[in-house]
Parts: sequence; C-alpha cells; structure tokens
Amino acid sequence: MAILIIRPLAEAGETAKKLEQRGHKALIAPVMTITPCPWHPPEWDAVSAVIITSGNAVEALKRGVAPAAALWQKPLYVVGERTAMLAKACGFKQLMGVALQSAQLAEMVQEKPPPSGKSIVHLTSPHRHDRFYQPLAAAGYRIEPCVVYHAQAVRHFAPAIDTALAQGQVTAVLFYSARSAMLFQHMMATKPLPPLAVCISPPVAAACAAYPWQTITTAATPTEAAMLACLEIG
Repeated sequence: MAILIIRPLAEAGETAKKLEQRGHKALIAPVMTITPCPWHPPEWDAVSAVIITSGNAVEALKRGVAPAAALWQKPLYVVGERTAMLAKACGFKQLMGVALQSAQLAEMVQEKPPPSGKSIVHLTSPHRHDRFYQPLAAAGYRIEPCVVYHAQAVRHFAPAIDTALAQGQVTAVLFYSARSAMLFQHMMATKPLPPLAVCISPPVAAACAAYPWQTITTAATPTEAAMLACLEIG
C-alpha cells in the first residue's frame, strides 16, 4: 500500500522507515512546517513543573534560543513516548510521567504531583492541546502556556504528491492530530479522498467524520504502533 504521512518532517522520516519495514510505500507530505520562535521564559524559580504535549516543542528548544539551565532540572510531564525520548536527549533530568494523550495529563499530574508548588509551564504552540487546563485549575494548579514554536499550515502539496493523489495511488493517510486532519481535508476540497483515514484517537476521527472517506479507522490505543497495526487488518 502507498501510505501518505502528513506529519512534520522531523517525525515523518521515522514513520516512513517503519512503514517501509512493513512492506508499504511511504509518501511524505507535511501539512505543517514547524518553526521555533522567540519566547519569554518565566522566572524558573517560581515554576513547579513543565508540561510538553508535542515533540515539536522539544525540537524547537533544540533549534531555537538556548533556554536557561534551570529548565532542564524541572519536573517534566509529557505526552507520548517519542516526546519523552526527545526530552531526555535534550537534557531534561526529571521525567515525572508519560501520558498517551493530553486528556490524561490532569489525572497523571494529580496522581504524581510536582515535589513543590502548583505552578506549571506548558511549552507549546498557539494551537495548543489544553483540555487538561480546566481540571488542573480546578485542583488548584496554575498553568502558564509558553509558545516556543509555530506550526504553520502548508498551502500546496508538491507536484508528485498531487499527482499520486489525483491518480488514486494513495491507499491511506495517517492522522496524528485533529488540526492536521482538518488542514489535509481542506487542501483536498476539490479532489477525491484516498480510501482510508487512520486516526490516532477518537477526537481525530471526529475531525474526519464530516468528510466522504470510504473508511475511517481509529487506533486501539493512541500510539503510532496501534495506528500501523490498523494497516495490517484485512
């Protein structure tokens, strides 16, 4: 099968290798470009912990202005094993927990709270995952979003990708976020969709529901491994 990967380049290459190892043809066409941006760090002495919901934030820390050394010592909560791996490699010393999806962060923080205080900084983009803000605020936490990167929408596919889509050569598209699903579907407004949408979670599948896909499949767990397993069914 020819599988379209629309996630940012830093992540797409890893996914492509996994697909090719399974005998699939991987096509890479990011619908967003990730750009580090200037940011204004908080007073780290007053920060109890840090939350990172995307590996893109860690990549931005590596590529952008070097943050203060105090950041690496802060207790850290992340979403996704890849984000955890990148964060450790970047220099974070205290990984407190790894959630499968952002909706689980509030419960995880309360079950394993920061050693001191309730002031948390969320390193993110303007299009942030913030469903966990309200339950943490209700528990007495203060969440401060710090934008460290922008995820800018791509306007057009490369000609080779346009041709593959127009000729029906793409069997499935992998969707890791609701925003990327909406961007892709907007770009395909005048073109026929591939047969299969593989979504990492129900909220992402919901973003596809209004569009005429032949099949929308949701991974059994919100992991890439579960998404790739969906390609082997049938």
